[in-house]
Amino acid sequence: MNGVRLFTILYCATLAVAVALRHADQSRYLKLRGELDVPARVLGRWPVPRLTAGQFHVAGASFLTATTLACVGIHPRAALCLAIALYFVYFGQILGVSYVHRKSNLVPVILFVLAVAPGTDEGMARRSPPWPLLIVQAALAQSYLTSGFCKIREMGVRWAPGAQMQGILLFHHLYYDLKASVWLAERIWLCRVLSVLALTFELTFWTVLLVPEYGWVFLLAGLTFHLGTLGLMRIDYLTYQGPAFLVFLVGPIGRALSGHWIK
Repeated sequence: MNGVRLFTILYCATLAVAVALRHADQSRYLKLRGELDVPARVLGRWPVPRLTAGQFHVAGASFLTATTLACVGIHPRAALCLAIALYFVYFGQILGVSYVHRKSNLVPVILFVLAVAPGTDEGMARRSPPWPLLIVQAALAQSYLTSGFCKIREMGVRWAPGAQMQGILLFHHLYYDLKASVWLAERIWLCRVLSVLALTFELTFWTVLLVPEYGWVFLLAGLTFHLGTLGLMRIDYLTYQGPAFLVFLVGPIGRALSGHWIK
């Protein structure tokens, strides 16, 4: 089974849907911020050209088209390369959007892996090597390991007792009026539990590379983690980082499809 091709379909389709659903909101942000935001620099060196509102719509439609072409298998490598270039042009205009800043960093990495991976432009019956999907998993794991390491570096084990989590919950409540966050913040023992669970998730996520058969566990843990941060803190990693978790569904979906339309 061509796991690389299957993941290309799943990832690009989900990413295209996310962009389509979020484009209006992102366009409003661009109009409101106007000249106040400085477009991003590619790799910190090459500035992205500032787009007008009309050009932003074209860039979004082009990115959507490129990911759709990669999904349906029309010159997928060229489409993925085009999507990478358009990522920097399109998302570089809206880094101030909370669910874009840092949350979309894995998008060009994953698109590049798929653009160069064997099997991207081949049929579903063709067996593909596992290393492209392992790289995607490693990139995802690295993002969580880095986050956990930063917590430990800044505060050490003091991050775990719950006071830091309590402060974070109250901080976001002041921004968004989140009653559930206040309820949790008033119960320090629950803050301790959440702190330990968050650190454990971030610092152990990399172990999925050693036990890939338990990928579904990490999928559920990741979705739970991000649903929690979305509901309690309005921190949205699901929109643009969430599609990467589909890498853990390649095996189960591939096995379910084998013997049906994959011949």
